[in-house]
Parts: sequence; C-alpha cells; structure tokens
Amino acid sequence: MKKIKAILLFLVIFANGFAQSPQAFQYQAILRSDDGNPIINTGVSLKISILSDTVLNIVLYAESQNIVTDNFGEISLQVGKGTVLAGEFSGILWESGQTFIKVEFDPAGGSNYQLSGRSQFLSVPYALYANQSGNSFAAGPGISITENTISNIGDLSASNELQTLSKLGNSITLNPGGGSVTDLDNQTLSVNSNGTTRQIQISGGNNVNIDVADNDNNPSNELQVISISHDTLFLSNGGFAKLPASTNAVVPVGGCIQSINPTPPQGYVYSGTGFTAGDQWNTLPSMSNSRFGSAVAAVGNQIFVMGGWDGLSAVSKVVEMYDLQAKTWTRKSNMPTGTVYAASAVVGNLIHVIGGYNGTSALSTHLVYNTLTDSWSQSTPLTSPRSGSGAAVVSQKIYLIGGFYNGASLNTNEMFDPLTNLWTSKITMTTARTDFAIAALNDVIYAIGGWDTDVLNNNEAYSPAANTWTTYYPMNTYRSSCSAAVSGNRIYVLAGGDSYRFTSNTEGYDPTTNEWISKSNIPASRSYFGAVGIGNKIYVVGGYFGSPLNSLLEYDPATKQYYIHCVQ
Repeated sequence: MKKIKAILLFLVIFANGFAQSPQAFQYQAILRSDDGNPIINTGVSLKISILSDTVLNIVLYAESQNIVTDNFGEISLQVGKGTVLAGEFSGILWESGQTFIKVEFDPAGGSNYQLSGRSQFLSVPYALYANQSGNSFAAGPGISITENTISNIGDLSASNELQTLSKLGNSITLNPGGGSVTDLDNQTLSVNSNGTTRQIQISGGNNVNIDVADNDNNPSNELQVISISHDTLFLSNGGFAKLPASTNAVVPVGGCIQSINPTPPQGYVYSGTGFTAGDQWNTLPSMSNSRFGSAVAAVGNQIFVMGGWDGLSAVSKVVEMYDLQAKTWTRKSNMPTGTVYAASAVVGNLIHVIGGYNGTSALSTHLVYNTLTDSWSQSTPLTSPRSGSGAAVVSQKIYLIGGFYNGASLNTNEMFDPLTNLWTSKITMTTARTDFAIAALNDVIYAIGGWDTDVLNNNEAYSPAANTWTTYYPMNTYRSSCSAAVSGNRIYVLAGGDSYRFTSNTEGYDPTTNEWISKSNIPASRSYFGAVGIGNKIYVVGGYFGSPLNSLLEYDPATKQYYIHCVQ
C-alpha cells in the first residue's frame, strides 16, 4: 500500500446565538496523502483534544470519532459528539484564557494515532462562551438587563445622537451644536522648472531641488531594479539574462566579446579560449485555470491541456490551447466527461484521451478530440477501467500501458489501431506501475519510475516490432507522478516526488549509451503535470506543489559553445 501522510486543511465553524446553544461545534477538513492526492472513500479515526496549554499538554477535553472521507477526501463532524476520552465538553471554560485544538489521526481507522497539528482558537465558540457567561453581565448606569434583553433607561433623547462633520473653505463645522474650527495655515505646493532642475516649493516653507538630467538621452532606461535568482538576472521592467555555467576559462584583459561563432568579427582576434553555457529554463504565459492531473498533448506548435482537477471543485472538463507562435492561450470546446489522471496520445490531428478518474470511480472511456474542428467524439472504450496509465504512439498505433484499478497497480499493455478501432492485448510489463513517465524514441517505448507498492526508478523498454520488454539502467532517483518528453536523441524525466517530498530533478537518458545524466533542475518542484516535446525544446504545464499550478515552462536541453574574441 502507498504510504499515507495526511495533510489536514481544516475549518472550524462556531454556531451563534445565546439560547439553547449546542454542546458541540462543527469541524471540517480535507485529508491528503503526502503526494497531494485526497484520501478518498476511506475510513479513518480521529482523536480531537481541547488544550489549555500546548507546552504542558494540559487536556481540558478529548474525544475520538470514526468517519469515512468522501469522494474529495473531505470529512465533516461535530466536536463534542464523539466518544469521550477525557473531561467533559460542557465543562470547558472558554472564557478563562487561551484554548487550543489538537488533532491526531489514524489513517487505518484504529487507535494508533499520529499528530497532525495544533492550532489556537483565535475566537472561542461564541454560543458556548455566552451560554456559560451570559448571567454574569452587570448593568451599568442607564442600562437595564432583563433575561436576554438589554435596554437603555438613561438618555432617551433621539435628537442628540447623530452629528455631521462638514468643511467649507478653511472652516470645519460639527452639526448640530458642535461649533466650528477655522484653519488659518493656508499653504500651497508648487513645482518650478529651471533647465534640468525641478524645484518643489512649499509657500512660506522650504524648497527641494531635483536634478532630472537624462545623461544618455534615453528616457526608457532610467529606473529599473536588477535582481538575481539562481543563475538568471532579471530587470524589473522586463527582460532577463542567463548567466553561463562556471568555467575555468580566463577572459583576457582588454576589450573582448563572446560569440557562438568561432570566426572573430573584423577588428577582433580569437583569444584561444571560451566557455560552454548550460541548458536553461524559461517562463511562458500562464494558463487561466490552475490544475493538476490534466491530459496534455502537442499537435504542431500548439499545446492542449484537457481536464484535470483544482483540488476543490468537481473534476474539470475545461480545455485550453497555447499557441507557441502567437504566445497566447485560447479556450476550446469542453470535454464531454470531466477526467483527471487520464492518458493522452496524438495520431495525426486527433488527440486520444483514455481512461482516468471522474472524482468517483476509474473510467474506461476513450474520447477523441479533433484539433481542426474543435470537436469531441467517442471511440472504442477500454476493456476495463483504469487511471494513471501511460500512452505512447509507434507507427500510428497507440499503446496504453500500466495504470491503477481496484486498489492495485497494473502491468497491462494494450494496443489501439485507429484504422480498425480495435484494442489488442500485448505482452505485459515486467513491473506493474502507475503514475510513471513514458516516452517513445526510435520506435521503442520506455516506461520509467512510477509507483507499484513503493516508489520506483525502474527503466524498461517495449519494442512493438518484437513484442518484448527489456530492462535498462535505472534512473538515479526514485519518483512517481513525474513526466517525460523527448528532445534530440534523449529522454528527459522531470520532477515528480517520492514518498516524502516533491522533487525538481531533471535527468536525461541516452538509449544509445544506456546512461543517465543530471540536468538543470526545474525552477519549481511539482507532481502530476504534463510535459511535451516540440522541436528540440520541452514544455511543462500545470501540476501540483502545495496547491494546483497554472504555469507554463520552456526547457532547452541544449548547451552552447561560446568563443572569446578580443580587440586587435
């Protein structure tokens, strides 16, 4: 089973009112595993304690409750209605000082509790406080308290309650009967110009001179802030510069330039040295909808993001398209069925979205999106539901591999032929897995990492021509919920996470040498995102890192050789 570490995002709701206040208050939370996924439709047990001191751990009241999470991992219960373990709920003196709530849980539904967190009540349950302290109010002069009614028995005049404040010229007047105040300090602020000097002058006061000379005669470059992040310099008004990787090359003293051309320009000579600049990440415009677990595919120079989940509302049907040439996002026709953790594959101008999860159960649906007509249709469904599968295309045929169904990872391998609309079973994977990276290179499909009974780093390849699987050298890191894309003759596996943390690692695999190399980390860790290769670059979109993401990143794996040329 997958290791579970709950993340409790909770909301405590207090009822208002004095009369007949209930001896309970509402508590809601979303339980998530450490990889960010909600713990759905699972029986868990909670131990909730009310503390007056978190250092000495003084318990005023404690109870336990058993509850089943819903389709989105949410629980809702009333604290005060559980099985009492210590103290009395009605005996909590909310008005006596600070109080804290301590939450412990057992994801297996037993009593092996582990701490989730403690929080101070910044406002105590109002109805419960009022129920205990309502009889202790003492009426002051002009006030009468009868049961729950507070009455004014002092000044009963209705004509002296509201006054208005007005200003006319330098006079401020309070009405009615408040008199007026006249401000005799009448000064003005003016600006005078004299060449490149601007003088700010206060009448009857001081002057301030400001020199606004534009020495370079360029009004567009005056005020900017420069900052650095990792290996990139940023200007506040736009633009950035990637710093080259560290090198032992020595730039000669004098007027020198760097160039990717080994031949120096006129007036310069090659210095005999240079440096190599590494791969780099760039940020592109973000999509409108933050989400993770989307189906992501590329057709030509367009990137399509389909479905997914924002972690709160229903599973999404939204489709957005990014055009690399126009550099803009555009909404497209919604999916017929909202889905998350589906596989996607491209044949011609058609995108196949297969399987997934609709928020309640795994799907066997097979949807087809026509990028030319912006329309959806249904194709031959799967023989059984699944989510978290990987899909790749070889010779215009789709191979759907692995996934998750009925509480277990799968090692299945099925081929879909768009010409016959038929699914055919192929030889199964050596290792069952879900949420793994998949990529096709030179008519071979690689399944890398993922999750079986624990996080994997396995790397095995399927040859459709021979219908065989071969195990190759594993990744340097163990991770699931990662993605892969191809650039040149390498497969790049990006981000993801293990049982305990997200990762930003990027690793490149060269099938010709069977070697893995570490590359530049993705700027922000993430899981359950999409990655596609277009040309020699890779594009990463969406994902999850503490919350759903809407970012679009561009990765250029190439390195460049620079030459130093100096003035003759």
